Amino acid sequence: MAEFFPLASPSDVRAERYNPGFGGATLSGCEIDNNGNVTLDLVNSVLMLIDLTQTGYVPFSTNNVRHAQSISFTENVEVTKVILSLIKLAGSPTGTLTVEIQTDNINKPSGSVVGVASTLNISTILGSRTNYNFAVAASLSANTKYWLVVRCGGGTVDSSNHIGVYRDTSNPYLNGLHSQSNDNGSTWTDYPTEDLQLNIEYNYSSVSGTVTEDITVSSLAEWYKYYRKTTEPTNTSVSCAIKDTEDNVLIASVDDGDSLSAIDATIYKTIRVVHTLTRNSISDDTPKLHYREVSWIGPERVVSTFPIVHQTSSTSLVTAFEKVNGNGELSVVTVYADYGNYLRMTIDGVVIIDTPVGFDFFMPAGGINLILNAPYKSGFKIEHCAGADNKHSNVIIAYKEE
Repeated sequence: MAEFFPLASPSDVRAERYNPGFGGATLSGCEIDNNGNVTLDLVNSVLMLIDLTQTGYVPFSTNNVRHAQSISFTENVEVTKVILSLIKLAGSPTGTLTVEIQTDNINKPSGSVVGVASTLNISTILGSRTNYNFAVAASLSANTKYWLVVRCGGGTVDSSNHIGVYRDTSNPYLNGLHSQSNDNGSTWTDYPTEDLQLNIEYNYSSVSGTVTEDITVSSLAEWYKYYRKTTEPTNTSVSCAIKDTEDNVLIASVDDGDSLSAIDATIYKTIRVVHTLTRNSISDDTPKLHYREVSWIGPERVVSTFPIVHQTSSTSLVTAFEKVNGNGELSVVTVYADYGNYLRMTIDGVVIIDTPVGFDFFMPAGGINLILNAPYKSGFKIEHCAGADNKHSNVIIAYKEE
């Protein structure tokens, strides 16, 4: 087929044939956030150090005494709650018990508080062993030492009026130890075989998860393209594989804008799109999948216009065919005429062919084929007229709809 003349193709069509929300997807290790994006699951866990068989405690004999427990996590975590085992040991102590998390300074509490501390009225502490909840809120980095510090203040705590916090002498927590200060945190004494009895509740993101969707197209000529939008902080990634319904891999990895034309549309009317969200275990900055899109081309449609006969004004264009409110690909336009033809072609509102008035070209018996393969986003329009009075003009159009 003869090419008419080179055309400037419009920008690539970005179809929106399959881009619903993620509500119909199968999620494993993932969840949908409040903005409709897919993220890794938020996991709730507990560092458990309370052992009710351990009866030992250490006292707060003055307001100058502080007890601390060093802690660390292999994940970036959000601490939400601390539970301590406390007891009133003597008299009527008063004031405020404060539980806070501090950063480390050369293996000692630094005095710098992370997040939000929590307090308890000391006079409410019972004379028998009781677990108390503290709503401590702190964001802690992975593989970093912190200190949970417990201190008294603002009231009467002395040798006759004091409380105690329970500790375990069997060294249950290998990643930390109990330390005590008798001078408001200026100096500390470590007890390497002891740990305070406490529970720490915290949240972190799961390490990996998948989003699986089966896409079925009944009227299909060609799988077209894949698109996605993601947020991938350091140590995270989002990937996508295209499979068949038996989980056989058709394309091992596709990225934003990649073609899906390698998938045989005559065999695979259904494809399985599997997104995998992963992160390094030392980071909880979860990757996010905001958007994904799969497009395809429908069967080619051929339109033959009725010939224009006995044209009396050779410059008066007539609409041969117009496609509106659709997207796809305009494949071939074939022009037939007795002698000559005027032609105007508009794609997505942009005129890309407009033969000049008064220009005639020789029309071979088989017509002239304009090889386009030009994508359109909103529609196209073909206008024409015969090149001279009493001549014929006809246009045949082949196009594919997404």
